[in-house]
Amino acid sequence: MTIDKFLSKVDPNCRDMMLSIHQIIVDNSKRVKPEVSYMMGREMIQYKIDGMFMYGLSNNKTDMSLHMMPIYGPPALHTTYKRLLNKAKFQKGWINFKQAEEMPLDILENLMKECVAAEDMIIKLYEARAKRGGMN
Repeated sequence: MTIDKFLSKVDPNCRDMMLSIHQIIVDNSKRVKPEVSYMMGREMIQYKIDGMFMYGLSNNKTDMSLHMMPIYGPPALHTTYKRLLNKAKFQKGWINFKQAEEMPLDILENLMKECVAAEDMIIKLYEARAKRGGMN
C-alpha cells in the first residue's frame, strides 16, 4: 500500500496531522525510506534506514502514535521533550496523542532534528546487537 492510500484511510480528523508529521519526518531525515507495513499488530508507516526501523507513525480509534528509535539515544532527549510535549503521553520509545494541540509541530520539528542527529548512534546499536546475535 502506498503512503497516500494509507493516509486516505486515516480518520479525517487525524489526516492533516498525520500528513504534517509524515512531511516533517521525510523533510528532516533524508535517509529514511517510508513504507506501509505491520508492526505491533497494526498497519503503520514505517521509516527505515537501510532496512532498520527508525520511526513509525500510526493511528487507531483513540489516538495517534509516533515511534522514534533515536529517543533512546542521548539521555536528555526523552526527558527534554517529555517536558516540552507535556500534553502528549510519552512511553519509552513512542509518543501517543489525540489532538494537534498535544503535539505542536514546531516542537516536533525540533525533536525530529535532534533525532536525526542521533540516527547514527541508533544504527551502531543495531549493528552491535546484530553482531552479538540479538537481532532476528
